[in-house]
Amino acid sequence: MKVLFIGMGSIAKKHLLVLKDLLPETEIFALRSSVKSNEIESVKSIYKLEDLPKNLDFAIISNPTYLHSKTLFHLLPKNIPLLIEKPIVHSIKEANILLNDFDTKNIVSLISCNLRFHPCIIYLKEHLIKLDWIEINAYCGSYLPEWRPDSDYLESYSSSREYGGGVDLDLIHELDYIYYLIGKPKQVNSTKCNISSLGINAPDYANYLLEFDKGIVNVSLNYYRRKPKRTIEIVTNNDVLVVDLLKYTIFSEVENKIIFSEKIERLDLLKRQMSYFLNCIKNNQPTMNPIHESIEVLKICLNDENE
Repeated sequence: MKVLFIGMGSIAKKHLLVLKDLLPETEIFALRSSVKSNEIESVKSIYKLEDLPKNLDFAIISNPTYLHSKTLFHLLPKNIPLLIEKPIVHSIKEANILLNDFDTKNIVSLISCNLRFHPCIIYLKEHLIKLDWIEINAYCGSYLPEWRPDSDYLESYSSSREYGGGVDLDLIHELDYIYYLIGKPKQVNSTKCNISSLGINAPDYANYLLEFDKGIVNVSLNYYRRKPKRTIEIVTNNDVLVVDLLKYTIFSEVENKIIFSEKIERLDLLKRQMSYFLNCIKNNQPTMNPIHESIEVLKICLNDENE
């Protein structure tokens, strides 16, 4: 196979690891920003989109979010499968251009929201529909300066709204798995602000109140929590289930015990996702999170934008 990477940052290197593990004979190309970029063993560097190799089997788009639309406009006409880092783009205006100018439904595409492959999310996908839930509270908080300890967080795209940063876009995983598990909400209300001392020019706090026919979902996200926490609390008429995505457990408060647990390594989420994507390519079948559906999640995320 021939695979192209657009962007070779930290997440791309993780995709590279799992791809080499699954398909060690793959011929890998990477679009690099300059000839000064550090070379990577077994990866062939190119420096212009116009110099793409022919007969690519698929491409991985993992450059900064603000560059996604330019990259997509170039690659979509080539009709090759695409694995795209979340979020798909960083504005409603760009999303609408994608929908209006390209027929994305005939392209095998997958937006990389790897929590869909988390054991607890897989469990909920099977069981949540059977629960008489009335309230769900999803929470994700962590400390942005510790995300990339080898670099200045103020220089990262996460700190800049212009470059696609902000906790709402960075942590769109929570909205994505809610959409995946429950569907499209009938009403969305959101609050976003910058309330910490991080000194960034993008939202460091976001809260969403999503109304469904069955109940209410609250999603709370932040960049400033020192000890990471990622949980889902599911309130039913008979129980409260506490899903700890960092510990890979689901706890029943009524039964006072863990009712599900399956610990895997973090890289295994990407490996599961890559295996799934490769299988969709092999069978030429739509994925669970193609471009047009990911835009529905983006519209929930950016519901307060005019365009």
